[in-house]
Formats: sequence, C-alpha cells, structure tokens
Amino acid sequence: MSFASRHAKGSIFECNTEGFKYYKLSELFKENGSDQEYQIQGLYINRKSEYGDSPVAITLDSFVNLPAYMLDEVQEMLRNSEDVDDIKAGKVGFIIEEYEKEIGKKTKTCYGIRWIDIA
Repeated sequence: MSFASRHAKGSIFECNTEGFKYYKLSELFKENGSDQEYQIQGLYINRKSEYGDSPVAITLDSFVNLPAYMLDEVQEMLRNSEDVDDIKAGKVGFIIEEYEKEIGKKTKTCYGIRWIDIA
C-alpha cells in the first residue's frame, strides 16, 4: 500500500510513493551537486519526527526532509490553493544550496533549498 493510500485523510496530493526512501539534503547534495533540479509532486508535514513537526517534499522518486526553519513556509504553501495547484501541475521544484553557519566558535556546513519554477 502506498504512502498516499495509507494517509489519504483528505490528502491534497495524489501520488504513488511506494518504495520511496527518505533523504537528507546533505545526502542529495553530495550525490548530485548544486545544479540538480528536483521536481516536487507534493509536500507534507511529518508529525512523528523525533525533533517535532518537520516539512517533507515528495519528489518524483523520494521523500526529502526539508530544514526545520521551513515549517511555517511549507504550512503556508499547503494552505494556498494556487501553490497546491502549481505543485500538482508539476511546475514546482527546488535546488539544494550549501552554506556555512557559525555555531559558537565552530563553523558548520548546512543545507537549504531554493524554490524554482519548472517549465
């Protein structure tokens, strides 16, 4: 049974996710680099994360954990019918961006996304 079928409690995205795996942005960046475009076919909020509610993108072949700081933005997108329609129409994607963040006296490599329009 696919993810969408198991969780079809008013799901706004109908997509077959059978066999999909979860990926961190860092894993995809290391595997595919900064130029790879990822088309999305859905978004959802993982409410069972050990770190609290977490935004997740459903690409054409995987689930991608998005940064926690994007939670509000993704929730807003899910409430916006125009955004939902664009995602359903295959017009939305993202690329992964790497950046450095100062944490105390250390510098940490972090990963975020930049939304893109898919033609």
